[in-house]
Amino acid sequence: LMKYHFKNTKVYPCLGNHDTWPLDQLAPPSVFNHFIMDFITDEWDEWLDSNALKTVKYGGYYTTLINYKFRLIAINSLYYDNNNILIDNNTDVANQFVWLNTILTFAVENNETVWLIGHIPPTSGEANDFFRNSITNIMKKYNNTLIHQFWGHTHKDLFMVYKDNVGFGFGNPSLMSDHRYPSFRIYEYEPTTYEVINYYHYVVNLTNTIIHNKLNVSLSYNLKE
Repeated sequence: LMKYHFKNTKVYPCLGNHDTWPLDQLAPPSVFNHFIMDFITDEWDEWLDSNALKTVKYGGYYTTLINYKFRLIAINSLYYDNNNILIDNNTDVANQFVWLNTILTFAVENNETVWLIGHIPPTSGEANDFFRNSITNIMKKYNNTLIHQFWGHTHKDLFMVYKDNVGFGFGNPSLMSDHRYPSFRIYEYEPTTYEVINYYHYVVNLTNTIIHNKLNVSLSYNLKE
């Protein structure tokens, strides 16, 4: 659907806990996870460059430059999912945090600005303690470089503020209703600093959709207002 409707739009995908079967389950790099990693590498081939696809194939995470001095990092949060019985909750699965530190150190040295996207946020009850502690340390260390984080998973319209003044994250809503109206956001950012300056929250009223048999997408609010 994304490829069909957004032919001329750059897409930066991110692995979520509904992308595997059984739900939440993903083994560490091994013969037991090649089928899903090979599949998503092929599916994401037209969106990502060859270097990004190498780490996707290995661990489901990647980084890429959106443009000069503006970097995106996508992490694989399934390795920190409390419901994933195939992993050790106290280890850096697929060396993802070693890699993340390396990328962010490089970004600091090259004066880059970084956005991070992930599915399960560190504030979620499904995030394990290793992830929560590790990502907090990352945010403390690279606070001036890693300026924004965007998470999903909760299906809620929210933002999260982390303890010890290490930053905040955007919690994006979901197109899947899950007892809520389908929603999505469009972010507006300043093109030289890459700071988010506003976002627009859109919603589909399912009650009206059912009554009138017509899908109506409307602006619920924008953050500044």
